[in-house]
Amino acid sequence: MQVKTMKTTRKLSILLILLFSVTMAYSQCETYLQKANTLFAEKKYEDAKRQYLNYKECKPNAQGIDGKIAECDCEIRLQEAETLFSQKKYADAKSQYSNYKKCNPNAKGIDEKIAECDRSLRGDNNTPNAPDPKRKIAIGIRSFTGDVNKRGIAETKTTEIFTSDGRFNVIKDQKFQIDVDYFIGGNVTYTPAKTTNTKVGNQSIPITTTPEVISIAFSISDAKTGQILANQTVKINDIDDFISTVFPIKCSIKNISGKEAEIVTIGGGKVYKGDVFNVYEVKTDGGYTRKNKIGELKVTAIEGDFIKCKFKDGENTITSKFKARANLVVEK
Repeated sequence: MQVKTMKTTRKLSILLILLFSVTMAYSQCETYLQKANTLFAEKKYEDAKRQYLNYKECKPNAQGIDGKIAECDCEIRLQEAETLFSQKKYADAKSQYSNYKKCNPNAKGIDEKIAECDRSLRGDNNTPNAPDPKRKIAIGIRSFTGDVNKRGIAETKTTEIFTSDGRFNVIKDQKFQIDVDYFIGGNVTYTPAKTTNTKVGNQSIPITTTPEVISIAFSISDAKTGQILANQTVKINDIDDFISTVFPIKCSIKNISGKEAEIVTIGGGKVYKGDVFNVYEVKTDGGYTRKNKIGELKVTAIEGDFIKCKFKDGENTITSKFKARANLVVEK
C-alpha cells in the first residue's frame, strides 16, 4: 500500500513538473509576442522581427505571425532606403524604395522619393530639396520691338531691373550661345501725354490731363522646353512687380527648431524683416505636378545667408512634412 502511494506521488510530481514547464514555456512565448508588438510600435523593426521569430518557434501554428514578420521586412527596407539616401547613395536608396513599394504599394510619398533619387543621380540640383543656393537664373533678353523711339528705353529699364535684383544673370541677344534658362521678349507701345490749354489771365497755359504711357507686351518662355510662362502687357513702372510675380523669390528650409524655421534663398533675392513666404508641397503624379499650399512663414531676422522665420500658419503641417522629407517649396 505504501509502495503504491509512493508511485502515485511520483506520478503527480512528474505531472506537476510537466505542467509547470508547459506554463513557463507558454508564459515565455507570450512574452516574445508582447515584446515584438512593443518594438514594432516603436519602429524597431529588426528587433521586432527577432521576437516574432522567437514566438513562431514556440508556437509554429500561430496565426498572423508570418504577416507581421513580412511587415517588419517591408519597413526595414524603408529604413534602409532612408539611411542610404542620407548617405547620398542614391542608386541603392532608389532600389530599396522600389522594393518597399512592392511590399507596400499604397504607401504615400514613395514615388516622390524615387523621383528625388533620379534627380540626384542625374545631378539635377535645381530642385527645392537639393538647390544650389548660389546659382543665378540665366535670362536671355531679346531685342524689343515696337515703338522705335521708346523700345530702347523699355529694354534698358527691363535689363536694369533684372540686373539689380541679384538673382539673375542677364544675357543680351548677341550672346545667346551662352546657355540660358528663359527667353524674354517685348513689344513696346507708346501713348503720348494729353494736354489741354487753360487760360490764366491773358495767357494760355498747357496742362497735362493724361500722362504718357509706355507699355510692354512681354513674352517669357522656357528656353529648354519652349513653354510659355507669361504673356502679359505691363506699364513700364510696373515691370518690377511683374518680374516678382513671374519669378518669385524661392527658398529652401534648412532647419526647423521649435517654433522657428531657418531658410536660405535659392539664387539670392531681396528679403526683408516682416516679409511673408508661402510654403508649398509639390508632388508629381503621372508626369504632372501638383502644388499645394500648406502654410506661411514670416521673416523675423536675417543673419547672412540664413533667414530666420516664425510660423504664421500651418506650423504642424510644415514641421511634419519637413521631417518626412517632403518636396517643399518656399516662395515670396
